[in-house]
Amino acid sequence: MPFIRAASDKLTTCAMLAAAGIPTPAGCTLPAGGSIPTGFRLPAVLKARESAGCDGLRIIRNRSDFVTPEIDSRLECHISGIPGSVCCLCRNDSIVPLLPFEQMFTHAQQPVYIGGRVAHEDYHARMQSLAVRSIEALNKATQATARGWVGVDMILGSRDDGNDDRVLEINPRLTTSFIGLSRGQQGGLIYPILNHMHGGAIHLTPWNIEACEFSLA
Repeated sequence: MPFIRAASDKLTTCAMLAAAGIPTPAGCTLPAGGSIPTGFRLPAVLKARESAGCDGLRIIRNRSDFVTPEIDSRLECHISGIPGSVCCLCRNDSIVPLLPFEQMFTHAQQPVYIGGRVAHEDYHARMQSLAVRSIEALNKATQATARGWVGVDMILGSRDDGNDDRVLEINPRLTTSFIGLSRGQQGGLIYPILNHMHGGAIHLTPWNIEACEFSLA
């Protein structure tokens, strides 16, 4: 499926989003065995190019942090801000954003993803809008339609107008946020997902915000 192929390649995703006016971090491909290009600004983030999620994620604050990649990777500028994600239920005629999450990482030299919690309500509309616009842009670029569960990872900048927010990647699969979101719905999310996929309306109960927080640690 063209959408899945594009979303599974971080370089392709960012190029298509940027062409559609969706802000993404500046970056480049780093082939297996490659080194940091001369003049590339640090800190930077190194991650596997063809994957979905944090595979091979490494923060490079100085050149001594760099480890030569064994597979083709994406090197991109490190963006300061709040890491977040929005999961959407997608089908041919609709993209329905669910409750936005703030992603939680360890404070180690090399951060590890350890879970999530519901983002502050002031960010909800901004995050949901960016997620929907990103999926719409990839739909248009691939001339295909996302179907099922799609997660959009992003960094929220400090500007209230969202102009320094950045989309990091699109994950065309069931993401770990499903754990928290499902806990936050009375009866879970399996039925709403299946009903939506078969053309029905989505009926969600009021979110249990406290139950949504989850930890992988």
